[in-house]
Amino acid sequence: MNRPTVGIVGRAMARASGCWLVGSLLFAACTGGSASSAQLGRSAAAQDPAVERAVTPRYRFTVDGAPVRPKVRPVFGSQGQPVVGDVLEWPGLVLDEEPEQSFDWSEEGRVYQRSAHGRRLVHVRVRKADELASLTDEEARGLRGVEFAAWDAAIAQQLARIDVRQCLLAFPNVWSVDLTDLPASARYLDFHYGPAVEPAAFARFAELRYLVLPDEVPVGDAPPPEDHPEYTMDLAWIAKVPELRYLDVSGVVVDLRPLGGHPRLQTVVAEHARITHLPYVLVPTLRTFTASFSYVPADGIARLRRLHPEASIHATAAEELADLLRPATRLLLRTGPSGHPRPKDQVVYGTEEPSELAAARALLLPLRSGYDLPSDVPAGDNGVLQFFDDDGTLLAEVGLLGGLRCRQAWEIVARFASDEARIALEQWLRARGLRVGSPVPRAR
Repeated sequence: MNRPTVGIVGRAMARASGCWLVGSLLFAACTGGSASSAQLGRSAAAQDPAVERAVTPRYRFTVDGAPVRPKVRPVFGSQGQPVVGDVLEWPGLVLDEEPEQSFDWSEEGRVYQRSAHGRRLVHVRVRKADELASLTDEEARGLRGVEFAAWDAAIAQQLARIDVRQCLLAFPNVWSVDLTDLPASARYLDFHYGPAVEPAAFARFAELRYLVLPDEVPVGDAPPPEDHPEYTMDLAWIAKVPELRYLDVSGVVVDLRPLGGHPRLQTVVAEHARITHLPYVLVPTLRTFTASFSYVPADGIARLRRLHPEASIHATAAEELADLLRPATRLLLRTGPSGHPRPKDQVVYGTEEPSELAAARALLLPLRSGYDLPSDVPAGDNGVLQFFDDDGTLLAEVGLLGGLRCRQAWEIVARFASDEARIALEQWLRARGLRVGSPVPRAR
């Protein structure tokens, strides 16, 4: 039975934490986010027994006291089931065993974690060596994430004080790093690929578990051309890092055949890329392959699916979204932005009716490419569709603002297959009490 529901849902997060809302239909797949789904379940349950069920998560995430649903990249765990050693995308750190992942900021931009054991430093942004040198040995050893805004020999020397086996080293805006300056025992690395990066040098990191090495392709551009050497990446070295579990090579021209036979690789992300070839032999541990908005050989995708029938293989954004929504048995509609509810946001509708869930899925899936977004994206109030499974786990959160953006794996704005498809979804949501999108013109 469909039951309209109204309730206050959560607190606003005090600071931005990776939500992109402008001109997009924001899809926030909540890996590790069951804590906030539990809160939403309890809030809505006060109004509606149909949405009462919720689960107690392995992790609970808060920032400055407000519950959040962050993106967790699976290194050892799986999508939606984070474990120790997985990577929390924001603030950019390696998860430890503490169930209560409660973070707060300092005036200097440092991130601290609060727990029953006290308050400790877990993430810093480094602009000069003194910002690491000033840490106590205990603080340096306890770091689980470091973002480098600059790089020189003095900063490199400070890495000896950090346990790089449990700390993410991220270089989001540093384009020239000599990889031999990094400890060979590093396990978590995040770079931007460019002419100054020699991929073969990563072979020296024999314990590497996690490597993010994308090139940035501006939204609105197509994947890189096949004959452009600046964007071409050679993965022949991949066999020399046998412990690697997570690899992101988005935005490049890449031949993925060297991945065949890798003994540990579980997740491969190659979005907005030009993939020339896919593996011809089994990647025995592969769980997820995502190539949304990429040029991918059709025969290669078919072969990859035959080799890995149990893996989630996504060659398009629609395939990825459909796979995530398939287990859903409950739907809530609420006001406000996706990701982090505000105090004033309300759940306006809830249903467990299979026909209603099927209708919502069908209206969300008419998508096309992510690099031909029109400039006339309609403005309007935002709103959120939340999909839950039988256990009350929040599977996905979809917010409508005219296009589609997937926080779980791809961040490129997609567009609906037609204006008619967008309008049909907006009308369906408005009929159920959720005011979204641009007004429908009145008949004259």
